[in-house]
Amino acid sequence: MNERTLAFDRAWGMKSSIEELERRLAAIGTPKKLFDTIHNCPFVGFVDKGRKRVGCMIHPVHHGGRELRDISLYGAKLCNNHECPSFSYLTDGEKAAVSTLIDDWYLYGLVICDIDLVKEYFFILGNALGEEVKASRMGGPLVRRAARDFFAFKERWPFWDNELRFGKYSFSISEYRIERDIAATELSLPPSRYRKIFLSLETKFSSEAEFERATGIMDRLFSDFITHYREAA
Repeated sequence: MNERTLAFDRAWGMKSSIEELERRLAAIGTPKKLFDTIHNCPFVGFVDKGRKRVGCMIHPVHHGGRELRDISLYGAKLCNNHECPSFSYLTDGEKAAVSTLIDDWYLYGLVICDIDLVKEYFFILGNALGEEVKASRMGGPLVRRAARDFFAFKERWPFWDNELRFGKYSFSISEYRIERDIAATELSLPPSRYRKIFLSLETKFSSEAEFERATGIMDRLFSDFITHYREAA
């Protein structure tokens, strides 16, 4: 959290009035954007007492209908109409599957925003199974663990390129393919059935042995999911 978000979080926790919240935020001022084309709002935070649910801390639903989003970087009008590229590019089935499989808010955010990773994962599974993967059959612990082991590599992939990048896409649908193609040209990967996945994980192999090891990891993860998914039928 930055200073502005922390001040809001403290005031909210002390059940301050709306006027007091606005006064505190006005005193701090508006932070600068990290990037002009990427919407990184400082008021994304925990919105439940258990600090497990993430959302808009200044949404009217949390403040008796009072509109506070105009004090953010983007304003209520943009917030009401904005959707990230994943909203348009992922199918309802893909969204439902990710929601079913991942119950960690941070990992969910990393995965649901990586359109290519999600689509390629379910494309490979669908081809192997001969049918579209259904969220209704993903509730079992073994299926969920197999998927979680795969998606967890968004946080800890041993073959990560280690270059500092801020995201893979811009939050503009028109720029999605451009940003994806730029990302693809930055990495030189050998031919592989997992090439799109390796690109999504920002992979850079330093040896053929690393490539073989990564391929073996993917083979095992997909095999585990398919086995447990079929058992759940």
